Amino acid sequence: TNSDKKYKVLFVCLGNICRSPAAHGIFEHMVKENGMQDNIEIDSAGTYGGHRGELPVAAVVWKEEEDPDGLVDFAKEYLARYKVPRKIFTMDELPRVNGWKLLRRELREMYSTKSEE
Repeated sequence: TNSDKKYKVLFVCLGNICRSPAAHGIFEHMVKENGMQDNIEIDSAGTYGGHRGELPVAAVVWKEEEDPDGLVDFAKEYLARYKVPRKIFTMDELPRVNGWKLLRRELREMYSTKSEE
């Protein structure tokens, strides 16, 4: 490999809320682990803005006694400010199809919040 060669990597998903930012973060970590951060520029983007105005929330199944404030503190440290959950909803279990595929639409309908404009 040529150490002088520069690369730009863009991860794209629909809303730039979870998939592409997660891929961005994982790839960025891998790049840093391999000492290539001076050669690779990484970013993420979305193609759809229909979620604008929605406030982020978290639906959580706690494994043990957990501190919801700890989750928010963790999110504030590692996420962009607009992605930090404004509300946390506790559930006994997440809605899934046949016990594995998460029903995102059902969660969205149950907990969707719009910002006050």
